[in-house]
Amino acid sequence: FFFQAEDGIRDYKVTGVQTCALPILQPNIVELSNGQLMLLCSTTYQTADGDRTAPGKGGNDTWVVKINANGSKVWDRVYGGIGGDVLNTAVADDHGNCILVGSTSGPAGGDISDSCRGGNDAWIIKIDSSGNKVWDKRYGGLTDETISHAERTADNGFILCGETTSPQSGDVSEPKKGSGIFNTWVIKLDS
Repeated sequence: FFFQAEDGIRDYKVTGVQTCALPILQPNIVELSNGQLMLLCSTTYQTADGDRTAPGKGGNDTWVVKINANGSKVWDRVYGGIGGDVLNTAVADDHGNCILVGSTSGPAGGDISDSCRGGNDAWIIKIDSSGNKVWDKRYGGLTDETISHAERTADNGFILCGETTSPQSGDVSEPKKGSGIFNTWVIKLDS
């Protein structure tokens, strides 16, 4: 399997299902429980080209490509809004839906439903097995938050881990700890 989006800046290439070469940005590759892969690639390219079938939403977006166990592309989508949006990883539920987690810096618009809480806010989007958006949520405090890791929990919810620079404000329920800029931030979501 081979796919490529040429924007004059980046070429995304995948050969087989285990190797990935990327001259500028390394995509996050998430293995789903059914043997399929999901590639999350940050992009600023705004038009559909090559194997990328969806145009950008504005600013930085995330191009997501689902690949089956045989290495064939199942679908691709672009998720984002008019600001800088990055989705770092994905985790699937028992029904084939996935949550994608990361951050956004833009106002509501495109795939982003909630208004800005501060600087960068944590952004979570749930998609069905075909890549259609089911819902999205935005969490944050006065300054910056991002989510970099997600895991399923025994109750079919999700535990999300990232970092915050915010004092206790908005969705950040605890005061800052220590003298560092960043604090670890954990969010528990229902299914």
